[in-house]
Amino acid sequence: MALNNLGHALISMRRFDDAIITLQNAVTIFREIGDRNGEGDALINLGAALREAGRFDDAITDLKHVVAIHRDAGDRNNEGKALTSLGVALQMAGRLHDSAGSHREAIAIHRETGDRANEALALNGLGLTLATAQRLDEAIATLQESVAIQSDIGNRVGEGGALNNLAATFEAAGRLEAAKAAAQRALAAFHDVGDAHWANEVKDWLDALT
Repeated sequence: MALNNLGHALISMRRFDDAIITLQNAVTIFREIGDRNGEGDALINLGAALREAGRFDDAITDLKHVVAIHRDAGDRNNEGKALTSLGVALQMAGRLHDSAGSHREAIAIHRETGDRANEALALNGLGLTLATAQRLDEAIATLQESVAIQSDIGNRVGEGGALNNLAATFEAAGRLEAAKAAAQRALAAFHDVGDAHWANEVKDWLDALT
């Protein structure tokens, strides 16, 4: 558990190579002691680290294993979270049809279990996938739904991420004023939670847009 928590912290610090090594050690220990839930948690984090390091095929393999672990255990909520992570990895690997399917399955599960926070994350992932596929009107509607849920439940981190994706999608659709408004809201959200990395990313994007 300590290695898993450390790996998660290293991801937040964007030290992805260190996170991968740490989380691989966590997975090994969880497997040795037969802790399937712990293995699944560590694999989720490992998949995220691999994805951010550009190792998409490895991330997809690990995340599919996580989905299977939670599905076999009948853990619907964690299955949904794993499907969302898998959907992001598939999107980054350019497998957009598979990505959309994974996100939609996650959304259905979280609506079934009443987990609005993770429903909003899955909607954000689906919106990004649709935007990448140039299905911009669908993407905008999906991302707006994610933003609304995040705002309603007070998740400023998730709201900032969804607004950032929404701003980029508005720009791609040629709706520049809407893009600026969404980006300003994203910037405020990232400032509120003290996320300097993403606040600077959004500010630079806004400066370039104007």
